Amino acid sequence: DRAEGRHAVLVAGVFDLVVPVLGDVATIDVLRNGEQRRIGARVGPGVDPGVEQAMTRRRPLQGERRSSEAAIAADRAQLVEPDAELIAAASATPGDAALMRGLHMTTALIVPLLRSRGRVIGALNAAFGPSRRRHTESDLRFAEVLAGRVALALDNAGLTSELSVAEEQFGLV
Repeated sequence: DRAEGRHAVLVAGVFDLVVPVLGDVATIDVLRNGEQRRIGARVGPGVDPGVEQAMTRRRPLQGERRSSEAAIAADRAQLVEPDAELIAAASATPGDAALMRGLHMTTALIVPLLRSRGRVIGALNAAFGPSRRRHTESDLRFAEVLAGRVALALDNAGLTSELSVAEEQFGLV
């Protein structure tokens, strides 16, 4: 499908900007039809490729303040230090948890994707681990600006629009 190909190119382009500059690993979550969905994950050089699949299989973290769910709900960017408890809660399997713990994450940015009309449409997540770098408050501010651009691009591409499904169905008719 052509639209899916364009979407994949857009998500890959975002990850090209984010990894490894803002994180050794990164993910993008979007809200579509009221559901939060992970639309992509990327690992940087030297990171076990299995981590990418583990991040894709991530479990939702309802009620956890250090999560993309909380950042989306509160429309508030966060700079967090992931610990073993958070990693275990987010991991779909014990093997995924082991892979994620193996990153030795130092810090993570969780930044809401706010579209121009003022509604949060998802979150951009980036974490440092193997590089041993740490995020700063200025990294968080930069990520917020970047997330605004990413949100606009995703919204324009129809990756988050609840209307896009209806528009596609209307187009078929």
